[in-house]
Amino acid sequence: MSAGIRNRRDRKKGLLDDLTIAGNSQPVRARAQKQSSGKPVQLLSPAVLGEMIRDARKDACLSQQELADMAGVGRRFVSELENGKSTLEFGRVLIVCAASGVDVLARRR
Repeated sequence: MSAGIRNRRDRKKGLLDDLTIAGNSQPVRARAQKQSSGKPVQLLSPAVLGEMIRDARKDACLSQQELADMAGVGRRFVSELENGKSTLEFGRVLIVCAASGVDVLARRR
């Protein structure tokens, strides 16, 4: 079985933390942390969060449908979230964030 097929099946399990991309032995989360500056990004618009989710999904070599299946939402929901739609149900947004490996933090000013 090729590494690409094995990884596609692994993605179906719904755990991006444990996903290993073909040709790269590091888990997606560890690789993403090394590539990012580690600094939090201020979410000034839904589009910023959508872009982060899209980048995380693409880094993990997932289709919108695969991410939607992992999060238990529809593909259209993922598409609307990635495109910055501002009227999506917040609870479901948090579920997609968790499935894609994007942490959402809040603090009081």
